[in-house]
Amino acid sequence: MTADPENAAVGFRILNWIGIIEQLMTHRASRRLESLALSVPQFALLNHFSHRPDERRTVTELARVMQQTQPAITKTVKALVAAGYLSARTDKDDRRVKWLKLTARGQKVRAQAIDLMGPDIAEMFGDWRAQEMDELMALLDRLKRYLDENRP
Repeated sequence: MTADPENAAVGFRILNWIGIIEQLMTHRASRRLESLALSVPQFALLNHFSHRPDERRTVTELARVMQQTQPAITKTVKALVAAGYLSARTDKDDRRVKWLKLTARGQKVRAQAIDLMGPDIAEMFGDWRAQEMDELMALLDRLKRYLDENRP
């Protein structure tokens, strides 16, 4: 398929806007999460675990899925384990490997974080119709699925 330069230009603008939105939301979220002594990367990791709370993950798996370096994930994981939000169990066959799992305390603080961000989110979408939100969600999901299925 030949790339359409006009589509590429509009596509760049769309991705640029998504990046700006991400920056603005990260700042807002970090302000809200301060009261829980939780950073945005820590919240992102708890949120990742929350989709399958009974699954265990290794730092290597998390680094790949979150597209971060192992040292960055290790630092975030250490803080979450120290706070009791994740549990760590040493692998029985390879003592270098730690299996991480979301704890009940981690689920609770994630829910508290979402509650803290709720008023901002409700205000942002206060004048949106349900149909508009559904349409945007469908389009963003399509983009997310493409990016997820075509990782470099």
